[in-house]
Amino acid sequence: MSGFNLSALAVRERGITLFLIVALALSGAYAFFSLGRAEDPPFTVKTLTATAVWPGATAQEMQDLVADPLEKRVQELQWYDRVETLTRPGLALMMVTLRDNTPPAAVPEQFYQTRKKLYDTMPLLPKGVQGPFVNDEYSDVDFAVYALDGHGLPERLLVRQAETVRQRLLHVPGVRKVDIVGERPEQIFVNFSNARLVTLGISAQDVFAALQRQNAVTAAGSIDTHGPQVFVRLDGALDDLEKIRDIPIAAGGRAFKISDIATVERGYEDPPTYLVRHSGQQTLILNVVMQDHWNGLKLGQSLAAAEKTLGAGLPVGVTLTKIVDQAGIIHAAVGEFMLKFFVALAVVMVVSLVSLGWRVGIVVAAAVPLTLSIVMVIMLVTGRALDRITLGALIISLGLLVDDAIIAIEMMVVKLEEGYERTKAAAYAWSHTAAPMLAGTLVTIIGFTPVGFARSTAGEYAGNIFWIVGYALLTSWFVAVVFTPYLGVKLLPDIKRVDGAYEHIYATPNYRRFRRLVVWVVRRKFMVGGAVLALFLLAFIGMGSVRQQFFPSSDRPELLAEVQMPEGTSIETTTRVTARVEAWLKTQPEARIVTSYVGAGAPRFFLAYNPELPDPSFAKIVVLTPSAQDRDRLRDRMRQAVAQGMAPEARIRVTQFVFGPYTHFPVMFRVMGPDVDRVRDIAAQLGTIMRNNPHTRDVNTDWGERVPTAHFVLDQDDHGTEDIDENLQPPQGHAGGRSGFGAGPCDAAPPAIVLRPAATRKNPGKANKALVPIFPVMVLLTLIVLVFETRSISGMFMVFLTAPLGLIGTVPTLLIFHQPFGFNAILGLIGLSGILMRNTLILIGQIKVNQAAGLDPFHAVVEATVQRARPVILTALAAVLAFIPLTESVFWGSLAYTLIGGTAAGTGLILMFLPALYAIWYRIRPEDEETMVATGPT
Repeated sequence: MSGFNLSALAVRERGITLFLIVALALSGAYAFFSLGRAEDPPFTVKTLTATAVWPGATAQEMQDLVADPLEKRVQELQWYDRVETLTRPGLALMMVTLRDNTPPAAVPEQFYQTRKKLYDTMPLLPKGVQGPFVNDEYSDVDFAVYALDGHGLPERLLVRQAETVRQRLLHVPGVRKVDIVGERPEQIFVNFSNARLVTLGISAQDVFAALQRQNAVTAAGSIDTHGPQVFVRLDGALDDLEKIRDIPIAAGGRAFKISDIATVERGYEDPPTYLVRHSGQQTLILNVVMQDHWNGLKLGQSLAAAEKTLGAGLPVGVTLTKIVDQAGIIHAAVGEFMLKFFVALAVVMVVSLVSLGWRVGIVVAAAVPLTLSIVMVIMLVTGRALDRITLGALIISLGLLVDDAIIAIEMMVVKLEEGYERTKAAAYAWSHTAAPMLAGTLVTIIGFTPVGFARSTAGEYAGNIFWIVGYALLTSWFVAVVFTPYLGVKLLPDIKRVDGAYEHIYATPNYRRFRRLVVWVVRRKFMVGGAVLALFLLAFIGMGSVRQQFFPSSDRPELLAEVQMPEGTSIETTTRVTARVEAWLKTQPEARIVTSYVGAGAPRFFLAYNPELPDPSFAKIVVLTPSAQDRDRLRDRMRQAVAQGMAPEARIRVTQFVFGPYTHFPVMFRVMGPDVDRVRDIAAQLGTIMRNNPHTRDVNTDWGERVPTAHFVLDQDDHGTEDIDENLQPPQGHAGGRSGFGAGPCDAAPPAIVLRPAATRKNPGKANKALVPIFPVMVLLTLIVLVFETRSISGMFMVFLTAPLGLIGTVPTLLIFHQPFGFNAILGLIGLSGILMRNTLILIGQIKVNQAAGLDPFHAVVEATVQRARPVILTALAAVLAFIPLTESVFWGSLAYTLIGGTAAGTGLILMFLPALYAIWYRIRPEDEETMVATGPT
């Protein structure tokens, strides 16, 4: 860059520059402690649920007369993807899912439209249908979950205590809402004998009418006075058992009381629809939801302070236990990453100090914390938090932050030895390398563009990688051209002019040996180019042997066990089987807290988890273990116990959470068609194929089994007969779905049957498909930067061809360390392509500087490679060492190995292959042997 010189301005205005350094450093420290903390970044759950009730209807009637009209209206949504419906006698449960590429800002409007369309359909539903009831807060994540145990206290009194605790928790700063779960609605039962009623000449309708009349809420009018209006109230509402027992009933000229013909007692919903068990006893659960954008660690501290007073106000025998503590998980997760982050930071700074010397190293090392301080301020201003994604992105950036500073300070040292005045030497980097460094920085950032702008749930989850890496690299360039020259002027020792300064630096024995190697490479450029091409083809072929994965399993300590009884099983039976599983878990040393949810799934206390819909034959057991290692040991032991017959009447699945968007099973297929029997047959055939695969277990279908049904047939003589149909009835659980995208029938299915993957293959396909539209934009932006920097279409294509060469180091590394290639590894490979193009650009820029200084093309290539050797090796060493702490991370491991292998191989490619490629591309011929001397730019 010529003309305006930002480096010279920073050195000249030293007071302003020093103020900015101090102010930004202090602001960064403040921002670091003010930033929110979270385990994972938020992403939009594009699902809502709807429920409709029609007492007395069969599952088929619920499907045909209730669910079908509702499904058709939902299909009119702009971003509609699919609706999954489960019908049981008298009940329809719908789960509406929007397309994966739905903009997060459009989701609330789509939920509103869904509610509106469903409510508009209510008049068209059969008489007696209640609902649909829409839950568009299905995505709420519970920050903390408390169990309130009564230990013998009547449940209705325990509910009163739960309400008191709820009100007090709502006053804690940061709490948005508190839900009470597991409450059985209180009911009053009037039990009478039909035989006794007949004897007394009283019909059951007489009893119902008497209760209705007494409990009716009717306006009694008011009295107008010259003063206030006086309302007339009718006392006698049924708010006490004795009042119900004393209700009069007249029949056959005689008067009775309810207590004469029936017993009146207080009870609870029977059968219950949802039960929660903690430590083997029925309990109530309070789910605490945090306000949006609140600091999770601060809320955890506030809740901990509130818990000290909450327990003191409870009656004797009532205990409040925290069974989910998101604050503790955030503290552990962020603390682990902060440790890895500071280790990586220390590694980068030590590499700089050791390799460059104390005075020069301190200037380079100072660029890292200064860059991070500015990034922290930007994160605070833009509303981002420290979570798994942003911290990982910062660690990724650490290995790249010192390159620009090394180039700038090394150039300054060389110019000081050549006799330049300190200010002029400090400004030299701006005029000769600022443009190539900026172009390389932009190319690296553009490489992460697909994940930053991908319209998918996975892109939304990992999108901050683009922004954080972009902030960090742009800031590092700014620091290198503004603050590093100033620090160099202030901190570098007095460097005396050295005759032959270039030779003094680049004619040492090590540099001479390296120069001879570069000359050999350029002389045998076609052989080197062919070898690299062969290695690339081998790596490309070897990619087929790398294990594939979407997102890895989570390292959270919870173990999940699903108890699925046969369809139609009562909740009481499911509870008894669940209690047996709990009893086994209590004997295991790894199980600290065991909580069971019978009749539906657990609350959403982890974002990447969708609670299961209500089902009396289903139970979810959540076991809290001390660590992920303990969780895995307990998981394996429990699977073995299940295989040995822990509860043979149930299907028990033991698993753990998975990072990223939720899928219930790792592999799922959806079979769709109008012929129910044919759909069942195809599903059974598919199930057989899957069971024969040695890599699968727990193969099942979500369509309920057929169950017997009793039919009462009334004849004209008013005699009732009871019989069980000889043919088993249609399933009492009817599962169906409508999808918003068409797909051709598979080869194994008839034309009317559609078979498509529902998970694993589909979710990575969605994530990768969302990246595809951004790739052309990424390529175009990259080419624009390259052509402006190289000023040559030929040079632009040469630089672009180096982008995929990272595979040469990535594939062997993944194979050697048995790492999967998934979404995170793809991100690493994309970023690696930008790093390679960046280094190519800077090398080309150095070649042009050397040619402008009078070197012939051959010597310009050789000397540029020699000049770039130390920055490239130091940057690679810092990057590889900075990525090593990430290899132990469950989430970032594959990405770390991708970058380690790619960076190590990329270093060799930059120093060995790029000179050969440049010589091939521009037809550079080597000089005669006797001219091969170490001569630098004049």
